[in-house]
Amino acid sequence: MKENEILLEAEQQQGDIVRARTKWPVYVLAFILCLALAALVWVCVMNSQDTDYITLQLEDAAADCTLSMPTVKVEGSVSALKGLTVITVKNKDLAPGIYPLTEQLLELPEGVFLSTGSYVLLTVGD
Repeated sequence: MKENEILLEAEQQQGDIVRARTKWPVYVLAFILCLALAALVWVCVMNSQDTDYITLQLEDAAADCTLSMPTVKVEGSVSALKGLTVITVKNKDLAPGIYPLTEQLLELPEGVFLSTGSYVLLTVGD
């Protein structure tokens, strides 16, 4: 009887060792799968479209120019808007008058556009 008990204990210990060895690849596979899913989510979020209000800055600060609003609403991908803090308004060589801000008057980075609901006026004095 004692030999059978000893064999059972030895078999149980060997079984535990085998189970511990088979769990390791499963954990590695789960870790790799989680990293791949996290990368996929990050790429999807960074490429999604978003809108943001960005501060306007006049290119020629010495000129007699005023803006009707200090910010403008732009849209683009999250990655394009992430590092954008200031948009420069090209106000050189403009005759006196009132101009609506268009994409031609703004230095917008690639992938960033004026939002359809934004309407800002640039007034150029004498």
